[in-house]
Amino acid sequence: KLSNSFREYVNMFTKQFHPIEIQTMKLAESEILQYVYFYVNWALKEAFVKAIGVGLGYPLLQTRFYLLFEEISVDEELSNVKIQGTAKLFINDSERDDWRFEFKNIDNKHVIAVCFGPCKDAAQSFRQSC
Repeated sequence: KLSNSFREYVNMFTKQFHPIEIQTMKLAESEILQYVYFYVNWALKEAFVKAIGVGLGYPLLQTRFYLLFEEISVDEELSNVKIQGTAKLFINDSERDDWRFEFKNIDNKHVIAVCFGPCKDAAQSFRQSC
């Protein structure tokens, strides 16, 4: 077991999550929702760094997401999970409205995120595939 609580768990990721994201996660109504926020944010960050072709070497602290849930329903047993929404991207605290993000659960324990943005943001070696 990596930690005894969500707070201990999320504190291991202070170099990957913006302080506002961490604060939002910690303020969620329940520990289950804290983990939902964590995994949605993580899926969004992964989608972004894959889209620009740089991977997890990207300085993730420069990015943060504002989550807009269209649906969020999670029971304590994780037997009936429904999560869906969009997100706003901020890079160095400036909103990037030229990027689109959507997220959704695909089953009771997995969230996916997809994104689309301008090719100019992609790594030079990745731009030829845009």
